[in-house]
Amino acid sequence: MKIGFYLDWMVGTLDESHKTYVLGEEILATGFANAMKHIEGISSCDVYAPNKLPDEQLDVMIYMNYLSVLNKDYARVNICYISNAYNDQQTPEEIYNIVSKQHFDAFLVYSKKIQDLLIKKGEKTHFLPFAVDTKVYKPVDYNPEFDYEVAYVGNDIKGKKRTKKYLLPATKFNLGLFGYWPYYNHRRYLFRKIRKNFWKRDFYDLLILLRSFRWHPDSKQANLKKLSKISQGKISQEDMIKLLSSSKILLNFTIKEAANFNTLNYRILEILACKGFVITDRVPVVEKELKDCVVFTDGGWDLERKIRYYLKRPQERKAYAQRGYDYVLKHYSADARAKEIFDFVNKLIKGGKFENSFS
Repeated sequence: MKIGFYLDWMVGTLDESHKTYVLGEEILATGFANAMKHIEGISSCDVYAPNKLPDEQLDVMIYMNYLSVLNKDYARVNICYISNAYNDQQTPEEIYNIVSKQHFDAFLVYSKKIQDLLIKKGEKTHFLPFAVDTKVYKPVDYNPEFDYEVAYVGNDIKGKKRTKKYLLPATKFNLGLFGYWPYYNHRRYLFRKIRKNFWKRDFYDLLILLRSFRWHPDSKQANLKKLSKISQGKISQEDMIKLLSSSKILLNFTIKEAANFNTLNYRILEILACKGFVITDRVPVVEKELKDCVVFTDGGWDLERKIRYYLKRPQERKAYAQRGYDYVLKHYSADARAKEIFDFVNKLIKGGKFENSFS
């Protein structure tokens, strides 16, 4: 069986030559693909995009973006993985109205809320939370170069309100901030970047720029400007693993769209797979799944207080990190999730009965 994962934007955001955003979908799809290559019955598995199309028709293509336009020339069987949302006001009904027009053969979903609707609509579906490639993300030797009191890896895409609440308090400490944070600047800079990305047809960056402009139209927001000054820019995957293994406290907070759908985001799994200690925002599914593995915060003063508390308690940090590491290896590895995907695809191709659908 030949399987592919399709990205709407591009393959190659992990390369050092690509200076802006690393696409979470590429990291996730690459982890799945690497794991599936080792499953008996799969002859090939790769990640595709407009800049890397398949040379021949595949048996199965899994589209990683629900806004994708299905191309049946790429594969005989086409599956949509609803693994993101682009509007924090979006409902499961609105997402279904979009994907139903493409006539996918089945759906993988990262949210139970969305799955419940798909089941009611009679769609073939499987609940597939994120999973991390534990062959890539794993503890490495302590590196003093990456030993920050607090560290955060992520781009400026989560909005002013959540950024101020869950990240700004960390600037009072030795903060290692990595990612793409160029947008707390004047409007002229933004207009120039928007125009440039439009002509380049770089629509992913264009989307982020437009959202950034909406969030930060006023250059007087000096308290947030400091993040663009502190940020050390894009970090390589190799160095990020050193960072997650060496810093005392790693921060995580969820984009509003994902929080609305009650999902566990990918970054927290990367941190735990590297045996890092995490302080994160509250999302019900995370509180249920990782209640003994991470520390939860309401942001603001509560975050600052907990950073100070746990900086003084290395043994407590170590205990949380060990529990989180063990839990991710057992429940959130890409190897286990790849087997789920293969079983689902196999059943779909052979016309098996789906217990979680009405078909």
